[in-house]
Amino acid sequence: MTRASLSSSPPSSTATSSSRSSSNVVHTDTGLLIKNYRPLPPSDDDPLDVRCALLHISARKALKSGKMEIARRFYELFLFQWKGYRTENAIAHTYFLWALLEQRAKDYTKARRLFQEATERYPTHARLLQAWALMESKCGKLEEAQRLIKEAVENDKSLEPVLKWKMWGLPPATAAAAAAIVTAGTAAPGAVGIV
Repeated sequence: MTRASLSSSPPSSTATSSSRSSSNVVHTDTGLLIKNYRPLPPSDDDPLDVRCALLHISARKALKSGKMEIARRFYELFLFQWKGYRTENAIAHTYFLWALLEQRAKDYTKARRLFQEATERYPTHARLLQAWALMESKCGKLEEAQRLIKEAVENDKSLEPVLKWKMWGLPPATAAAAAAIVTAGTAAPGAVGIV
């Protein structure tokens, strides 16, 4: 899909609205389409990519209504098919949100892959590293989690209080057992002493 097809062509006759009729996003047989899309030029005065924010809001609405696949498509659209201007922060935040979605879906392999892609592109992004560390701790990979959280703190000293959490002092066997309980969904992390 080209930028021209997004900005000047109306949605195909086979398009069905993915939400209310007032939505700027429609689901077509070829994927998601943003009506009246025109890329914004970069501006130092407005560092937020408004269209990215709208996609994140739409993805959040889809998640709240139980439509995970639609939320995934919004994130995929932004990361891999978007032709307009995107801030680096918006790209990193989209990876972050998508990885959290996959954790919620208990697809830790896909979440891990997204965190890996994101941190290869943004190796000093502390929020990505911290979220990845927390996921790995829940999966029982405490050594990997500790490595990631230390890296996050090196890049953002304001995260230092995280190092005082109980979970970082647990013996590996206890952490693995607690993670197995949490991953199985039979207890919350606090109930087994890992937060």
